[in-house]
Amino acid sequence: MYGLDKEYGDAVTAEIEDATTPENREKIQTEFGFKSHGLVIYGKDGTIQEKLNGHDLQEPQIRLALQTVLNRERAAEADSSSP
Repeated sequence: MYGLDKEYGDAVTAEIEDATTPENREKIQTEFGFKSHGLVIYGKDGTIQEKLNGHDLQEPQIRLALQTVLNRERAAEADSSSP
């Protein structure tokens, strides 16, 4: 994930949370609905836009999810700025 945030520049920020702490384990299971690992992509407004469950996510899956969110954000920005 850290390589992709460099590739996408300011459009993406990556944070990796330790899934072994009690607080994060609880959040992962209750808030995100993952058994143990996954990827959550937030929009600019802080809402969850995409969730990918699993420990062995592949780069193409992650790229597709990121691009989906970025395209959605760009479309929303275009809609809000058009007269």
